[in-house]
Amino acid sequence: MAGTYQFLSATPKLEYRDFDLSFRTNPVTGDVGVKDTDGSIKQSIKTLILTNFYERPFNPTLGGQVTGALFEIYTKELEIFLRKEIASLIKSLEPRVSLTEVLVGYNEDSDTVRSRIEYVVIGTLQTSSVEFIFERVR
Repeated sequence: MAGTYQFLSATPKLEYRDFDLSFRTNPVTGDVGVKDTDGSIKQSIKTLILTNFYERPFNPTLGGQVTGALFEIYTKELEIFLRKEIASLIKSLEPRVSLTEVLVGYNEDSDTVRSRIEYVVIGTLQTSSVEFIFERVR
């Protein structure tokens, strides 16, 4: 008895969705917009990095010291601190990703700190990255 078999993928496709924090409405439905997997994770990482301690009501321990460190004089020690702080935030507070690398650099001309975060979305083989440019407001 011969038959044909159709095999489905052994790995289910994971999809994450979050509200768009800009609260733009969907032009078709009029509902609050959503971000899909990649945009959702990037939005979450950005929110985590830019949140300081005591900024979240009822959860004062959520956040980090990244934005406060931007007012320090840039040295190699500050670069190491920023790299460790960003990695710690993502590893402890973003369970959807596995962190690959955190790069931090300084641009003297524009007095900005640039960060590139590379990660793999858990449950998929999708590698992605997000870049931030931190500027001091004078």
